[in-house]
Amino acid sequence: MRSLIVLAVSSIAFTLLLLAGKAGAAPEDSIPGVVPEVLPIKPVEIGQSEDELLRLLKKRYNAVATELRDLYALYKGGRTSPQSVCQAIEKFAHAGSELAETPAARARELELARDAARAVETITQQKQLEGQEATHALEHARACRLDIEIQLLRAREAAKAAREPK
Repeated sequence: MRSLIVLAVSSIAFTLLLLAGKAGAAPEDSIPGVVPEVLPIKPVEIGQSEDELLRLLKKRYNAVATELRDLYALYKGGRTSPQSVCQAIEKFAHAGSELAETPAARARELELARDAARAVETITQQKQLEGQEATHALEHARACRLDIEIQLLRAREAAKAAREPK
């Protein structure tokens, strides 16, 4: 009889812990993002007179921009993983950063990546609350967004330093 009571109390305590975990599923550092239907990322034009390196940088940027837009649409429709989209966001941030000619331009490119990462995190959070994504998927999306936020903060600091007289 005593073991039955201990089992019942343990079961109730475990259930309460699970419910508390569900209620706290949105940590305070979660930043809800706007979830656009399509990401507002546009390809860059490639000029005939540009040098080979610049043309390659632009081609790569356009390729990863297309990949990101397509994977984002697939993820919204439930047909790919958040890891795939986050990888595309990281590639887009890298390609945009390398293509940018000034610290301010780099910050603008990273803002696009940040907005995409916020949207993916928001979608993942919604899916996790609905039981369609695991907690680790949400944490992966959050880490992706935080990584881009760190890069953006550094780029903004560099842009500010470049504007200030020496």
